[in-house]
Amino acid sequence: MSLLVSQCSAKAVAKSVRACGDNETFDMCGMKECDPKCKMEQNYEGDDGEEEEPDAECLSYVCAVPGDCVCNKGYYRNKKDQCVTEDECQEDFMDFIKD
Repeated sequence: MSLLVSQCSAKAVAKSVRACGDNETFDMCGMKECDPKCKMEQNYEGDDGEEEEPDAECLSYVCAVPGDCVCNKGYYRNKKDQCVTEDECQEDFMDFIKD
């Protein structure tokens, strides 16, 4: 009987885990909305330099089924919903000039 229960549990976990993109990991309690975001440098265009307050839903770690792919530590979510390095974040705010 315990073998049957463990097999069923393993199938349920396998179904809830999904493939994640580069630099992401599946977190049963994760929400990608809580990932650090690429943003323009502080004090740019009148920014007062204060840190952004995290959303209230991100302050507590409560499992929100079915979980989500979240950025690995040291990575930030960009405009394209990809997890990138801090240097790659800067590319989000560059204007490319074509001749």
